[in-house]
This record gives sequence, C-alpha cells and structure tokens, in this order.
Amino acid sequence: MNNTGTTSETSAGRSTISVLQDLSARCHDSEQGYRRSAQDASDSDLKQQFEQLANERSSMAAELDRLIREHGGEPTWTSGSLTGAAHRMWVDLRTALSRNERQVILEEVARGESAAEQAYDDALRQDLPDDVRQVIRDQHRRVRETRNRFRAMAGSGGTMRRTGELAQRLTSGTGEAVTQYMHERPFMSGFVMFALGFLVGALTVSSMTPDYGSSRRRMSQRFW
Repeated sequence: MNNTGTTSETSAGRSTISVLQDLSARCHDSEQGYRRSAQDASDSDLKQQFEQLANERSSMAAELDRLIREHGGEPTWTSGSLTGAAHRMWVDLRTALSRNERQVILEEVARGESAAEQAYDDALRQDLPDDVRQVIRDQHRRVRETRNRFRAMAGSGGTMRRTGELAQRLTSGTGEAVTQYMHERPFMSGFVMFALGFLVGALTVSSMTPDYGSSRRRMSQRFW
C-alpha cells in the first residue's frame, strides 16, 4: 500500500512539473520574443507595449520556475526551445516588423497569444495542486487580456483599412470597382453605404434649413 501511494504521488508530481515546465518555456520564449520585437519596432506605441509584455512574461516565468523547484523539479527551458507553430509566430512577427506592417504585427501577436492561452487552457484541465492552479489561473487571465487587446486593435485597424479602400473606389468613379468591392465584402459595404447615406441625408436637411427660415421671414414681411 505504501509503495502504491508513493508511486501515485510521484506520478502526480511529475505531471505537475511537466505542466509547469511547458508553461515556463513558453513564458521565457515570449519574454525573449517581445524584447527583440521592442528593439525592432519603429512604432513607439508598439515598442512600449512589447517592452511591458517582455517584463510581464519575465515575471510569469520566474513565478513558474519557483513552483517547479518547490515541487521537486528543475526548469528545463533553453533559448529557442519552442518549435512548430509557436516558433513560426515569432518568425512571422519579426518579418512583419522588418516591413513595418502594423496590421500584420497586431494579427501575429493576437495569434501568438491565442496559442499561449490554449496552452494554459490545457494546463488547467490537469489535476494540479491548489497553489499551482491558482498561479496558472492568474497567468491565464493575463494572457487572455493581452490576446483580447491585440485582437481588438487588429480588428479596428482592419475596419479602417477596408473603409478606406471602399472610399477610394467610390471616389475613383468606376462602378465596376465599387460593385466588385461590395461583392467581396457585402457586410462591410452595407455598413459603409448606410453611413454615407445617413451623412448625405443630414447634409441635405441642413442645407434646406436656411431657405425655410428666410421663406418664413419673407411671408411675415408681406403680411405686415
């Protein structure tokens, strides 16, 4: 019985350490990735946000490393340890930074944070000690907030880009170009056309108001 209990505890301990080591490696790689991105970014706003994220991930990694040691393990992270999709995200992000493509940069960060959130989701499905679960849950919340922020920024930038594209086609005076755009993006086109219609209507009403007022004054003068 004692041997069985010891084996169960050892197995559970290894599972916990493995989960922590995976998240720790991700945080360390994120720290390095965001620090390099801050150096490469020409956009001052993005540079500041990347520096803040690098500092946050450094703190998160240190917290995870502490838990690994407390539960009898050792951190296994080495520089560039991530492969596959996580590695490609950082490569794509650096490429976008070198071209100063803000929209692509925002989308790549949101994609990378989504992958990190998935790793935290998987970790929280494991049987973890309460102290470990609390730390992972808190870090999961911070990763999700970062993902949501960059996703919103990317969505806003994409909407502005599409609106500008439609405006350019409208002002070009080519009906074929406008028709093609509306066919490609019916929802966005409908929204913009509604807004333009509302604006034209408002301008029309405002332009009629002075004439209406002067007409009333002329009628009043004739009456008296």
